[in-house]
Amino acid sequence: MITLRDALLWDLVYANFCMYSLFYHDVEDNIIDFSFPGGIPVREVRPFELIDDAGLLGGRRLFVYDIRLSHIPDRLEECLSLWLSRSLDKQAICAWFQFEGGFNFERLLHPDDADSVYAVALSSMKKFAIDDAKRSSAPWRSFIESTRRALDFK
Repeated sequence: MITLRDALLWDLVYANFCMYSLFYHDVEDNIIDFSFPGGIPVREVRPFELIDDAGLLGGRRLFVYDIRLSHIPDRLEECLSLWLSRSLDKQAICAWFQFEGGFNFERLLHPDDADSVYAVALSSMKKFAIDDAKRSSAPWRSFIESTRRALDFK
């Protein structure tokens, strides 16, 4: 299993984060502020919509935000929590962080890929698996599977 640190620092230059945000089809404002009070300057944010040609999202829209920082924040969970909250504030149904390169439309939040997902937010809760052992645990896998079912991915 790849460690969180290795996954985020894969290019040996920046800390690379991928946040996915699922919105209803009529979303108008999906621009998210990725600043972090007293934190690290954001080097780059590249947002783009992932086009659902196969109709797996049930008419919803999925955006990915590639975020680059100079290094991993010391208060990583707090930083991720803030960013997830900002996505939910923009009316996202769900938002999650997953390792870069871990995305596959047909395997959205699939339990077999749970070890590449390290933060998830729904309107009622946020959960984190920053610890490498937690990401590979049965409870985390079960949580990812139940989230996938709740979102009714096709």
